[in-house]
Amino acid sequence: MRNNDKTQQIFRDAPVPKAVLYNAVPSIVSMLMVLVYNLADTFFIGQTKNPLMVAADETDLYHESLKFDSNGNLLMTTRDKKAGSNVRYKTIGWTMKRTPNASAGAEIVRLKLEQNGASRPDPADPGYIFTYFKCDKDLIFAKIGAASADWQKDLYQNGGIVYLDAIMTVVENGRVLGSMDESGILHGEVYTTAAGIMNARNWADA
Repeated sequence: MRNNDKTQQIFRDAPVPKAVLYNAVPSIVSMLMVLVYNLADTFFIGQTKNPLMVAADETDLYHESLKFDSNGNLLMTTRDKKAGSNVRYKTIGWTMKRTPNASAGAEIVRLKLEQNGASRPDPADPGYIFTYFKCDKDLIFAKIGAASADWQKDLYQNGGIVYLDAIMTVVENGRVLGSMDESGILHGEVYTTAAGIMNARNWADA
């Protein structure tokens, strides 16, 4: 007898409690299996001590992004080639601007990026890795306030848009040639424009 016919017979002939149990138990077992899998997955991801990974859907971990989360933290995910060549570039921070054309003064702050957890290999191409960065909301707000109390008040009361430019350096033979300290001061070989980093070396496929 086919399962469908057997199910119809049970609903037709058996007492209601037996019919319900016969069909409910397999569904409950399958849901419990999914629950156990999700708990185990969350446990092992949680060992990375990376709240971004724990909170994210698995697919969110494998695409490049730059966004503010719901708490105001700046999150960035990059996809880069594994260090197979002697020279590559690296993002070390961001210039945050109040207006697109701001170039100096009280409408610009520099934010240092900190890596947030371990990098993960790209499941679609093992030659690439995804790396996760975070800039804390309190640091962002404090930096803006130090630059301009008016800008900070406007963001707090009205929200709004900020503009970001990457701050990048070169990694040569494993040695990072530039850096940015917590105060936003740049050291060594650092580039603050796309044209600057593009012309810094004869890059292969980026």
